[in-house]
Amino acid sequence: MKAPFPEEPVSGLNLNEILYILFRRKGLITLCTAIGILSAGIYYFGFPDYESQAKLMVRYVLERNALDKLDTGPQTPASGPIGESMINAEVEILTSADVAMQVAEAIGVKRLLPDAKQATQAAAANAISAGLKASAKLGSNVILISYKNRDPQVTKSVLDAVVSQYFEKHMQVHRSLGTFGFVAKQTEQISSQLQQTEEELKRLKTNSGIVSVADSSANLTNVLVKSQQELDAAEVERAEQRARIQEIEKLLGGLGVNSNNLASEQTKNRKVIQEYQILGMRLDDMHGRERELLAKYTVEHPQVRIVQSQIAELESRRRELEKVYPYLMGTAAAVATNSPSVRFDLVTEKTRLASMDAKADTLSAQLRSFQEKSGLLSQKAIEIAQLERKREIEETNYRYSQTSLEKARIDEALDPSKIPNISVVQSPTEGIRDAKGTNKILLGLIFGGLGVGLVIAFLIEKVVDRTVKRALEIESKLGLPLLVSIPYVPPSGHLRLPPQSENDDSSATLQEIARSELGHQIVPFFEAIRDRLILYFKLNRLVRKPKLIAVTALTREAGISTVAEGLAASISELGDGKVLLVNMNVEHTEIQQFRTEKSAGSLVEVLQTGGADAPGDSEHHYLATVSHAHAGSAQFAPKNFYDLIPHIKSSSFDYIIFDMPPLTQTSATVALAGFMDKVLLVVEAGKTHEDTLRRSCKELAAAKADVSCVFNKARSCAPKFIEGEI
Repeated sequence: MKAPFPEEPVSGLNLNEILYILFRRKGLITLCTAIGILSAGIYYFGFPDYESQAKLMVRYVLERNALDKLDTGPQTPASGPIGESMINAEVEILTSADVAMQVAEAIGVKRLLPDAKQATQAAAANAISAGLKASAKLGSNVILISYKNRDPQVTKSVLDAVVSQYFEKHMQVHRSLGTFGFVAKQTEQISSQLQQTEEELKRLKTNSGIVSVADSSANLTNVLVKSQQELDAAEVERAEQRARIQEIEKLLGGLGVNSNNLASEQTKNRKVIQEYQILGMRLDDMHGRERELLAKYTVEHPQVRIVQSQIAELESRRRELEKVYPYLMGTAAAVATNSPSVRFDLVTEKTRLASMDAKADTLSAQLRSFQEKSGLLSQKAIEIAQLERKREIEETNYRYSQTSLEKARIDEALDPSKIPNISVVQSPTEGIRDAKGTNKILLGLIFGGLGVGLVIAFLIEKVVDRTVKRALEIESKLGLPLLVSIPYVPPSGHLRLPPQSENDDSSATLQEIARSELGHQIVPFFEAIRDRLILYFKLNRLVRKPKLIAVTALTREAGISTVAEGLAASISELGDGKVLLVNMNVEHTEIQQFRTEKSAGSLVEVLQTGGADAPGDSEHHYLATVSHAHAGSAQFAPKNFYDLIPHIKSSSFDYIIFDMPPLTQTSATVALAGFMDKVLLVVEAGKTHEDTLRRSCKELAAAKADVSCVFNKARSCAPKFIEGEI
């Protein structure tokens, strides 16, 4: 039955695999761990670190600069999300390069870097930054500061300087420290500009006669409005007067009465004219009375009706007079004057028109004068407004500058160490050895060495060295049938059977000779292969003779000949039939002498004679080769084997074991494997690559070969339950 071969390898890293790698590479892991321990010892005794600590409590931060008002600087409390951001900002100030440079200048480069030949202030500052740490717990406004150095005295001195320089840097960042001179000079410049602007504004108002632009503009606007109204009224009166004169002239022309006749008629009928005028005035009065009543009552009211009837009578009487005296219509306008003594003649009306024209011209001239003054005021108002806005801006800047000057004066006089919002909770302590930090580094070095060893071990086992190292991997990882696992027996090499001398009458068996050479270690595994093959043939009902068994590998060093010779010897000792060992590696001559000085015969001759003249260990064990050694391997080809098949089937051997060449691209092993009843593929531990083995097994499976693996030279480096051994 052919065993299936997996298409893909089984992936994953289980506990058994991990333990095996640990045991297999325990030397490498131990070496790396020892290096880590040695490094930790060197660090502990050669690089001692002393640490000094201090604590600062930040209540709030007064944030103001040179342009802020004195009492409006924002105070950021040291609580909540904004407070956490503020604490982080203070930590950044503490650990800034500026603070480190100032501390390096205060302490001295020689003291900070005593071993350096050409130390600079920047290098000393970098050394301070490397040993300085500042942090705050979440939700706390206390900042913990620590500094490490090899010299305990330098440790405390540096931390004292860091706290002192931090206060000064805090003042520089959050306040107007150092800006007093600048702010004073700026205030003086703004004051000078303000005085110049005020003088220019005063001069402009004096020259233009404007005290207040708003008042002057309002007064002039009122005068313009009043003048325009008077001019409009005069124009209306003049238009009315012209219309009146035109109507009188039209009326006189229609009646054929000139001005002299009209005057004479008026003189004769003065009483009629007076009556006509009285009627007009009464009509006006009655119309006014009617309007008053209609404002209070409806049209149906009795009083309204009485007034309306009176108006109708008066209008009827006036129409009668106009029919009798037509010239009365020319004097109708006289009624509106409310003056019965007025003389209504055309000359008088024209005189009034002339006076109205003069009045309108005068008002028009006054209006133009006021408009010119308004334009001049508008021009001056723009200049005055610009100067006033400039003065307001300069006054605002001057007030801010005065406030900033006062604040800068206060900040200039303030002692940085007495900032009210920051307190020293813990002064810098004396430098003591940092046990906690040292232990962390020591553990880091030790476990780092262990970790490096583990990483290298797993990289070698899983990436670099992907050879088959355990018998367990053949079945569980590659899915190939495993027949037996043969341990490594030093010195490595093939099983060599010494030739029997002519004077040696000993009849020692192959097994005795093998055991004497290999120390009872390898022969039992050949017997195990024999027993399992016999059981396999019985279970599969393979009773024909001879049974063909091929032994091959990926390399000659895997032990092909050793397994083939040992298997042949172990089967022959049963005495149940004849065994023929065929050497197909003609270039490998070690097997051609088999307890006899005679050379092995060719396979054709041995098959034809039944082994009568073939050298052998006993009557059950014979040796043959595919060709003479001097002929070379080129004479043997698969076609030669096909021609031998009839001879093989008719031979008297029970088992024929073929010592075949390794599996290569040019060997005939794959082509002949399909004719074998069983193919034993010898896998050398630690030398056979997984992918190469898998590819070779696929080629054998394609040739319909029944393959089982023999794991050879297995080295034990872990307990049996990890190795997968029984």
